[in-house]
Amino acid sequence: MAAYILYSLYAAYPIAINPFRSAFVEVFVRERDIARYAAAAATDSGGVSDNEQFVWVLWKILKGDGGDVRNLLFCLRA
Repeated sequence: MAAYILYSLYAAYPIAINPFRSAFVEVFVRERDIARYAAAAATDSGGVSDNEQFVWVLWKILKGDGGDVRNLLFCLRA
């Protein structure tokens, strides 16, 4: 949720000029690697890590598809 809030402050502009972009990239790479190792180690849970959804949200933001995340958040609240 915090990642989306930081994204939404500059949602009207391209992600390339968002001042939090470098932080998004750093966190995305770190969390993606953690998710990969956790998924590889968690064969009993089907290879899914706990932070997979967070990595997906960061990926959507970095691709410039943050609107998809907004729609999902509103669906979850309903």
